[in-house]
Amino acid sequence: MSFMLVGFASHTFLFWPKPGAENDPRVSVIEDGPCGEVATARVATIPLHGKDPALEPERVIERGPNGEVVNRWSTPVDSYPIAIRGKR
Repeated sequence: MSFMLVGFASHTFLFWPKPGAENDPRVSVIEDGPCGEVATARVATIPLHGKDPALEPERVIERGPNGEVVNRWSTPVDSYPIAIRGKR
């Protein structure tokens, strides 16, 4: 599942760069972050975890009261959901 961000507008976020990310037209810069290299990329949707050839998002997992996985999201590096409504 990927999430569309405000119509067709693009937004700039940080992602973990995969090999070859420096050649991706969405990437403006790759630099050192506190936990390794991060790529600043302008995207219209958050890439799916493990599915994008150049960018790797963080994975956020929601767990239920018994520890079962309720939902999963791909998010930019160093970010987290602040509100959840169903699958959004």
